[in-house]
Amino acid sequence: MDLEKTVELLLSLHPQQACSLAAVVSGAKPSTILESVEESYWPALVVLARERRLVLSYRARSGYVMLQGDRVLVASLGKGRKLSSEELHCTKVHKETVPRPLTSQFGDFTTYVARDTQTLLELVRLREAKLRDPQAIRRLGELLGYPQCCVDSYVRKGAVRVWHEFLSELIARGLDKGSPIEFWAVYHAPCSLSCEQTLELGRAYLESLRRISKKAYSVVVRRLASSHLSYSLGRRFIDFHALDVEVPPWFSRMAVEVLPDPRVLTVEILRPYVYCEWEEGLYRLRATRDLQGLKYVAYSPGEGVLIASPSSEVYIYLTRKTLKRENTEYVSTVFRVYVTRAELDT
Repeated sequence: MDLEKTVELLLSLHPQQACSLAAVVSGAKPSTILESVEESYWPALVVLARERRLVLSYRARSGYVMLQGDRVLVASLGKGRKLSSEELHCTKVHKETVPRPLTSQFGDFTTYVARDTQTLLELVRLREAKLRDPQAIRRLGELLGYPQCCVDSYVRKGAVRVWHEFLSELIARGLDKGSPIEFWAVYHAPCSLSCEQTLELGRAYLESLRRISKKAYSVVVRRLASSHLSYSLGRRFIDFHALDVEVPPWFSRMAVEVLPDPRVLTVEILRPYVYCEWEEGLYRLRATRDLQGLKYVAYSPGEGVLIASPSSEVYIYLTRKTLKRENTEYVSTVFRVYVTRAELDT
């Protein structure tokens, strides 16, 4: 495969997902879930999987598709049926007739990538079944290569609390102003700031990326070494680079009207982790391709966030009122900015 195409694919992803995919390629990670992959990069993903002997799965109109080398396996599943090797009808199809992924309104799709068939089948089955019992969560963590200590912490505390406590620890130690980049190269919630297994994984993921392409590595490190604005509970961040550009008076006035004592910035917003759109009354979340680029940001820690374009179009307006009442005890770590420091050779 043309290295340039591989680099384009990696750089089309959110930087954390680029790290995860590179880690699966190198063997540092057994499998990964890539969300909001743009359809135009699907052919490059198929070629990469075949050349690197990876197994790939996604939803198509015909059902679940699994690509294993030159084999195309399709399972037309009814409601309540489980995905297994017995459910797959094996056919050998010319590469031009591989079923295209079923995409969302944003032209993106979710795909599963693994180093072996059984890992992929189990990953897809557990994820698509949306099982949330401790046993299923532990197995998912194992399949995705997360440290056992972090999986145990996640099961014990739950997604909301585990992220809240990790971010609280960053704040308490002043690391919200400059946390290690390794924490942002991985997807899981570290059990603590002293989790050496997480730091080692982060380094391994980044090294996997460097082995594939120094160019991709350099760009991804720059993107990871950004500011991360928490807009909700759990792992929900908008990534950006602050710009030394004055915020226009109209945006400052708008921010003061909807947020208490807001901090205002001019920023370059990077690719969202997941493309999504939600609106209810005055509140709005438009994490789409259009969110990227020059924007004005206002945020009040623990209170809310406002993001608008230079044309005054509001892309995000969320406050503590948009959180579930039972989760308001965790709001102190939401609507805050967490900065990553890069101490790696780029």
